[in-house]
Parts: sequence; C-alpha cells; structure tokens
Amino acid sequence: MTAMMPLTFMVATIQRFPPILLLFLLFGCGGSQPDVEKINLNLSFDRILLDSYSNPRQLDSALNSIAERHPDFFQAYGGPVLGLFVGLDSVPPAAVWSRYYFDLQVKALRDSVNNRFDDFEPEKKEIEQALKLYSYHFPSKKIPDVFFFLGGFNYTVVALETSIGIAPDQYLGPASEYYAHLPAYIRRKKDPSLLPVDVLKGWLESEIMADSMALPVTLLDHIIQFGKVWSVAKRCFPEVSDSIISGF
Repeated sequence: MTAMMPLTFMVATIQRFPPILLLFLLFGCGGSQPDVEKINLNLSFDRILLDSYSNPRQLDSALNSIAERHPDFFQAYGGPVLGLFVGLDSVPPAAVWSRYYFDLQVKALRDSVNNRFDDFEPEKKEIEQALKLYSYHFPSKKIPDVFFFLGGFNYTVVALETSIGIAPDQYLGPASEYYAHLPAYIRRKKDPSLLPVDVLKGWLESEIMADSMALPVTLLDHIIQFGKVWSVAKRCFPEVSDSIISGF
C-alpha cells in the first residue's frame, strides 16, 4: 500500500490545533519567513536495514541494535510492514530475517535506494528546516525523530508516538523500473522531492487522527483534514510548490 497510514498501535496524546492559528496558517498573508536557525530540536535521524552487512552474524547484531533503538517499530517491521510473519507480538527468527535481507531482489532494491539517496543529507536538511518552522508555529508540539527504512513498497510512512519512519524505496523517481507498471498519476508521486514533505504530512496526519474521535468518513471530514495538513505543511515548506505539497 502506498498511501500514508499510521500503524494501528500508534499512541499519541496531542491537543487539538488552535482553530484561530489554523485559520492564520491557511489564510495568513505572505511575507518574510521567521528566523529559526537558533531553534535546537535535538533531532535524530536513523537508518534501518539500509546498510550493507556481509553475513548473518553482522545482520543479527544490527537487528538487535534496531530493536533497542526502535522497539515499537521493530515489532511491526517484520509483520504488517514487510509481511514476514503474521501478528504483532512475535519477532521472526533470525533465519527469516536473514532470508529476507540477503534475497537478491531485496539487495537490488536496497542498492537502488543507496545509489539514489546515499546518506540522505539533502533530505535531512530539508526535513530539519521544516520541523524547525513547525516548532516555531507550534512550540508546544512534540517533534518526532526520523528514520529511513526499506519498506518493500508496502508502507510509505509509519508514524509512532515519538518518531516517524519513511520508506525511500517509494521515491526512486517516476522513471524507475520499479514503478513501470503503475499509472502515470501515481508514478509522478514517486519523485524524490516529495520525500521530505511526506515526512511532515505523515506526522501531521497522525496528530490529527490521534486527536479525532473517529477516522474521517464523509467528504467534508476529508476536506477538513486535508486543509489542516496542507495549511501547516505550506508554512513549513514555504519555497515548495503547491503541487508537491498536495501531491497532485
């Protein structure tokens, strides 16, 4: 599934966006952007199974480290994200992880991600700048840590309580052979320039959904949610075109 969606076990306690501030963000006039360079977020970035390990022993050590750093995500990574096993309460054995990681098709996909993004430095800078603007406009809101993971085209964004993960294999470019079977309107959403924006949008959607009594059902519900996410994202990515922020 390529649509952004938080996992069902996501936990969050976020207060509602102030309506007046939302109106300001949506309709406020343009002008100079605030100086946010002095805002220190203590933001951390991480990579999950995107590095190269030469043998199962190295992989097992890496998996143990991932489980310590991202316990909530790791429980779901082998299950609903990658589909290696069924259920959320068990961790697949080392042999299952090894079979997945050293699979030649998975290796080719991992290499494609690393060739395209390398160390993610441009994306990190763009994400951090956007989160600084988000912190400026919403100083009481929590700022998530960010991690990049190989999603196998199953998930794009996974929002947790204090972090958000993004799957760069969904952003290899519209011309990538991995997306050749997709219609053009979906392929255009595979552009790498959308990755930083989707990180913020995924976090905003998780906050709004956590604050709601129920998932959006009616057309009006979806319009309101889209408007909230778009208006905040536009303030946090002032130089990005509307088409990239909207995804259309």
